[in-house]
Amino acid sequence: MDYHADLSKVVGNDTLGVGAVYYHIRAYDDSWGYGTNFTQNATSQNSTSGPTEFVPAHFLLGALDGYHPFLGETGMSQTTNWWGLYGPDQWQVTKSLALTAGLRWIMSALLISTK
Repeated sequence: MDYHADLSKVVGNDTLGVGAVYYHIRAYDDSWGYGTNFTQNATSQNSTSGPTEFVPAHFLLGALDGYHPFLGETGMSQTTNWWGLYGPDQWQVTKSLALTAGLRWIMSALLISTK
């Protein structure tokens, strides 16, 4: 969920602006997963690294070199709130040249809870 508010005012060749932003982000990780890796061992001569090693062939053969599953009681709920204020200023110096400057302030609060 996010909210934005922007205001701007043109004064001659100058465009002044001000704005605010709020983000509320919530995530849950139930702590399970797996990892795999493929190396050249299945396509090398005599199972040693050599000139015939070819990792994509190992992948196509379906010959895993490693499988690393994990499962645990480490579920986590995470909530992050971000607030920000900003003030841009754009000055049209010439028809083809504009200078832009601004200030931005961001603050965040993170709340993590585990099972």
